[in-house]
Amino acid sequence: MIRSIEIRNFKGLSACGIDKMSRVNLFVGKNNVGKSSLLEAISLLLAEGSPRWIMTLLENRGLETYFRTYGGESRGYEIQSNITSLYTGRDTAAFLRDPLVISASGDDGSEVGVSLKLGSLMYSTTQDENGDPIQRRIYVNPDEVDTAEDLTSGLMVSFDKEMQFYPFSRFDSRVRMESASATKRNFEFVRPSSIFSSDNAELFDRIAMTELQHWLVRALNIIDPRIRDVNFLQDPLSLSDRRPVSQRVPHRVPIVVLQGDDTRYPLRSMGDGVNRILTIVLSMLNCKGGMLLVDEFENGLHYTALCQLWKMIFQLAKELDIQVFVTSHSNDCIRSFIEADADADGVIMRLEDRGDGIVGVPYTDPDELEYINRNNVEIR
Repeated sequence: MIRSIEIRNFKGLSACGIDKMSRVNLFVGKNNVGKSSLLEAISLLLAEGSPRWIMTLLENRGLETYFRTYGGESRGYEIQSNITSLYTGRDTAAFLRDPLVISASGDDGSEVGVSLKLGSLMYSTTQDENGDPIQRRIYVNPDEVDTAEDLTSGLMVSFDKEMQFYPFSRFDSRVRMESASATKRNFEFVRPSSIFSSDNAELFDRIAMTELQHWLVRALNIIDPRIRDVNFLQDPLSLSDRRPVSQRVPHRVPIVVLQGDDTRYPLRSMGDGVNRILTIVLSMLNCKGGMLLVDEFENGLHYTALCQLWKMIFQLAKELDIQVFVTSHSNDCIRSFIEADADADGVIMRLEDRGDGIVGVPYTDPDELEYINRNNVEIR
């Protein structure tokens, strides 16, 4: 598990240090203090700086990195601009000099880190002892060389003392070639807009007909106790697709049946809350031994459902060995978190801007948390 994390030059987190993290972590704080950026930074570390994941982060923020127009140089500038949006102040000159760094320490004393930096590749030709030419790759800051000729601009990604270089002119094609397993990810990231996630069908397939599947019905029963089973079936609307079957794009949606009724009901017709819970719990069941990140946990959920969902998360986190990172603005979310944390496996962490950086102020003492809950003390 991650116990502490240090972040430098990532978005609004120009300097951020957080320690004393626990199995289940709830981050609170004012708007623009960096709660969502913190989750993104953790995910970038877990993905080992994978360009495939970098593109996912950019696209989730509305920054396209695949382009419809071609022309390598102009496309390269656009990709560089989008990637630079990850850097504090979007400062390209600083990004060339000082890397974006995310590092963490585990409860076993282990340390891991990832860094991103803009740079350029050039080739230098020398001779070996026999006079034969040898071509060497040299990575440089373009501002430190006299000519821009024969320089290839790109992103330098370092993880565990190994560096990979991704040219901007071929960045999208290189990333498409990167295998899905290259991210080595064992985490899921649930965003505020993930009420109806398009990934849910794939997540369901991974746990279907396993001992984990029964957790889905238990989770959905938090909102609607009548639900007795759930599955993902072909979207009925797709049956009107007149194209040949071989040309249709498969689209499966969650379908439920209720107690005493064999009628199939699309889960989408039953409200945002039950669909949000499906997405959160499906994601959690798919990261056994890994980590779950949920941004704006309370989205779509009534306060009466929060405590039951937190209890399930605490239980699953322990049984499946999952570390959980969650953000929230909701006082109801904080209070339900405190009520659900019967075994003191969680920590509430308020992010504060101290002027010289963002720090995490932990609330872990059971008596203090009980006082906060009983007296409705404001810690957001």
